[in-house]
Amino acid sequence: MRPESIKCGIIFLLILLVAPLASLTLELDLRFENISSQDGLSSDWARCIIQDRLGFLWIATDVGLDRFDGYSFVRYRADPSDPGSINQDRIGIFRETSQGHIWLHSGNGIDIFDPYKGKVLRHVAKDPFGYGIWDMEAIRNGEMWIGAWPAKLLRFEGASGRMLPLPEPLRNVDGYIILEDNNGDLWIATQTGAQNDLVRYTPSSGRLRR
Repeated sequence: MRPESIKCGIIFLLILLVAPLASLTLELDLRFENISSQDGLSSDWARCIIQDRLGFLWIATDVGLDRFDGYSFVRYRADPSDPGSINQDRIGIFRETSQGHIWLHSGNGIDIFDPYKGKVLRHVAKDPFGYGIWDMEAIRNGEMWIGAWPAKLLRFEGASGRMLPLPEPLRNVDGYIILEDNNGDLWIATQTGAQNDLVRYTPSSGRLRR
């Protein structure tokens, strides 16, 4: 199972645990709809979904990136003649930064996409992390943390895509799944061979706890 699936599964489990508590004080009238390619979605296979700060749903598919406003879809496709287009239609995972930019990962690297302009601002070549990316996490100071395979933890400046050196305590930590909590601490699930660990890193103090 891929790490992004595990991460979604954990979030879903938390929702299941919290939902009964919410129902004690509020009765919800929930209605579910099935949206497929017949409704305008580019593909029935969605690899990743996020909701941005404006409320739009962004859906990564095997044939491009879709934006959904609740009524209709806007499609974004790779176009070799357009430097502002995404570099590949098959997108794996993506995350929104505090600046509102969306980092898209595909087999050709990472695109920094501006949803307001509808185009790619910067393409980060895949050479620094051409191993396969497990997870990305955009944290509040504008940095992007990337867990790559095999045994890589990478730190990028969100605005420019410039690679930054890792803090000393993290240089021997392998990134697998990364999450920032409400206190600004980074929780990093690691995997080295058959060994799995959970690491908590506090940037303000530089403290690392396993």
